Amino acid sequence: MFTAGETVTVIRRTTSRDRTGDPTGVQIEHTIDNCGINQSSTSEVTDRRETTVTNVELMCPPRADIRAGDTVRLPNGITYQVDGEPWTPHNPFTAWEPGCIVKLRGVTDAK
Repeated sequence: MFTAGETVTVIRRTTSRDRTGDPTGVQIEHTIDNCGINQSSTSEVTDRRETTVTNVELMCPPRADIRAGDTVRLPNGITYQVDGEPWTPHNPFTAWEPGCIVKLRGVTDAK
């Protein structure tokens, strides 16, 4: 997809349960290669606190294993939550699918 794309790590919490029925909280990680990353940030002050909201558009290869509820670690080590369902553009004339677009979101409070 991208000749100089980057590798991201997808972190997914499993829904398995232990022998008493309690969630185990196990996280499974896998990587997706050749991704494009577009990032933007905005700051706002609410309740006398500055909050930075970072929005990331992640462009993944076709059939990338990523879904709502996942967490994504970018190459710089920062993690973001998947914001909504990944979108796969589809050409109705040729059936071409160039990949999927995933919106990521991160919110941090300034100290």
